[in-house]
Amino acid sequence: MMYRLLRTLGLMILLGTFLPGGAVADPDLIRKAEIAGYVTPLSELLDSIKTSFPGRVLKVNLAPENEDGDMPSSWIYELKVLQSDGTVLKILFDAKTLVPLEVNGAPYGQQDIDENR
Repeated sequence: MMYRLLRTLGLMILLGTFLPGGAVADPDLIRKAEIAGYVTPLSELLDSIKTSFPGRVLKVNLAPENEDGDMPSSWIYELKVLQSDGTVLKILFDAKTLVPLEVNGAPYGQQDIDENR
């Protein structure tokens, strides 16, 4: 389990886990959020998007959705994915459930994803 936490934290830091305004997220806070079940490991997200959003992941951000209290209970993954036609998708996911929330600023499911490719 410790290996999984370290691998996830290393990937998040390496890939650019930032809070709004460019501040780097506190790795201890991210670790605590993962242990508490508020954040699913990045590796699981990357595995889950292969069919729905194929392409090359260019950037990953992880940030609390709200910053009330010591431990935010809601976190958001933001991914930028390069599609085969050169289109870049900006996709927001709930970090706990890995459910897509938005694609290119529109609520997920309200646009035809194939139209963006």
